[in-house]
Amino acid sequence: MIAQQIHKTSPVACTRCDWLGTLDLTAQGARCAVCGAIVNPLRQKGLDNLRTHYRLLLKMGHHIDWTLERRAKEQERLERFFGAIDEPLRGPQNARGKINSAE
Repeated sequence: MIAQQIHKTSPVACTRCDWLGTLDLTAQGARCAVCGAIVNPLRQKGLDNLRTHYRLLLKMGHHIDWTLERRAKEQERLERFFGAIDEPLRGPQNARGKINSAE
């Protein structure tokens, strides 16, 4: 009987060029699609940090040196990334707020 290899993609981030994507990490030496650097898998804490970054982009006092176009581009990039990995962009922080408001 031949064992089938299950290829599971994981969310990854490149620390060199800030690329976000998904790769099959069962292969040795998973590399960035943009710059070729070795990528790191994103665990729950990393995904939560990206969600926090997204929420802060909605506040005008955050990254005041960024133009509105740059903010919109970053928001769109994060929305596409979370859509590609089938993870909700809004995490449990917002769910807690809904529970508290229902009381």
